[in-house]
Amino acid sequence: MSAHQWQAAVGTWPRRPSLGVRGLGRSPAFLIGAALLLFWLVDAVAWPLLAPYDPQAVAPAETLQAPSADHWFGTDDLGRDVFSRVLAGATSVLTVAPAAALLAVAVGVAIGLVAGYLGGAIDEVLMRVTDALLAFPLVVGAVLVLAVTGVS
Repeated sequence: MSAHQWQAAVGTWPRRPSLGVRGLGRSPAFLIGAALLLFWLVDAVAWPLLAPYDPQAVAPAETLQAPSADHWFGTDDLGRDVFSRVLAGATSVLTVAPAAALLAVAVGVAIGLVAGYLGGAIDEVLMRVTDALLAFPLVVGAVLVLAVTGVS
């Protein structure tokens, strides 16, 4: 196939529309994700105004209640409002999650660079260790850490 025939054939394929920066506003997935992120950012800043109850207030008479008009997500074993605790926890989550993601990217890039640059046996060892970590269930790892370090 000549270059001209190839170019003509490629030009007839249906092209997928490029989203780019301007097209993000037309992407439903982007809009939903942006709305959720905006909700949690507003919640992280304004949760004291949004939470109907004090998230630390203990009410022994209201333990383990099902969701209702008073307690949207119910109450826990100490009678604390779960919805208020979820709203209050957004600040911690939005602080820890980006830091954990950046740490994971940094470690992954470092391992990939070392494996790619050195190659050979070091590449094989690093990839097998990575495969083992990815195949190891997280819950079993957490139980193992607790068994070794104790439940303090």
